[in-house]
Amino acid sequence: MTFIYEKNFKELLLDKIYPNYDWITNRTVPNAKLGNCRPDFRCEELKIIIEFNGDRCDTYPGHYSSTKRIITDLNKKERFEEMEYKVIEYPYFVQPSTDVIKLLFGLDYHYNQIFPQGFIDEKAKLPADFCELGVNRFLKELEYFSVIKKEITNSLRKKINELGDYRLVVTGPVKEYLKL
Repeated sequence: MTFIYEKNFKELLLDKIYPNYDWITNRTVPNAKLGNCRPDFRCEELKIIIEFNGDRCDTYPGHYSSTKRIITDLNKKERFEEMEYKVIEYPYFVQPSTDVIKLLFGLDYHYNQIFPQGFIDEKAKLPADFCELGVNRFLKELEYFSVIKKEITNSLRKKINELGDYRLVVTGPVKEYLKL
């Protein structure tokens, strides 16, 4: 199953909702205060930065499983906002839809949703593997993405059924959130 991830984000989403804008990918923003900060996607005309927050493999420090990475993300976002960019954080468990585009970009754009919301990638880390800051980030994002929260939580319930043990999918606050 193909779904949205950083490599196809521009093709599946940005080229459709912003076809006439130039998106710079993974290049350093020219500003001494930032050091070597490279946003995933940047549009100078719109003053938008998009950070795709993934957590798919064990060899890369994830946006939900690495405390150091989460703190770096927070600092980067703050610096970009100081430079008057709108910073959009796009979690890996969110798929493009009309509602998601409206929420993140403020656009009334009809998007034929192709993939289900939630933890659909077999390689995706599940909340049971998140660090404490990652769990907090995830719970905040669930509230922010309230229009698709039910779909995301249902995907976790499905994973619990597939794996046969909730502890492989969720622990602590997420378990309480799901009322398991």
